Amino acid sequence: MDIPRSTSGAVAAVAVTPALAADYIDRHLWTRSALTLSARRRLIAHALLRSAPSRGAAQLVLQVFRRTSVCAAWHSTVGHTTDELAAVLRDTVIDGVCLEQALGPHWRRAVEPLTATVEPSSEGIRCESGTDAQR
Repeated sequence: MDIPRSTSGAVAAVAVTPALAADYIDRHLWTRSALTLSARRRLIAHALLRSAPSRGAAQLVLQVFRRTSVCAAWHSTVGHTTDELAAVLRDTVIDGVCLEQALGPHWRRAVEPLTATVEPSSEGIRCESGTDAQR
């Protein structure tokens, strides 16, 4: 699928968000007990919101997780521990095809507004304010 240049920065921001969430989990969260499905979902949502390049990117990724099977930990019993959950998030790939499955044929309308606040740089994805995406 050919992604227009105006959308590519936002798609990149969305694509890196699961890995940023995994890094956040590695740095800040730990549990001894096995995570239930609802606990995994809360932890994923928390990590996405705390680590995403923008709130819009986090919300978009959550919609993709809810509407597709791209993140196994969102729907199944994968990711019982925080280490396993971080590994699953690192393996999660979000691309244009996945965005179309989750958001429909007009997915670019949902993604394009992110280009106003998020832009790729040589140092990775950066927020409009210039703060690094990894807080």
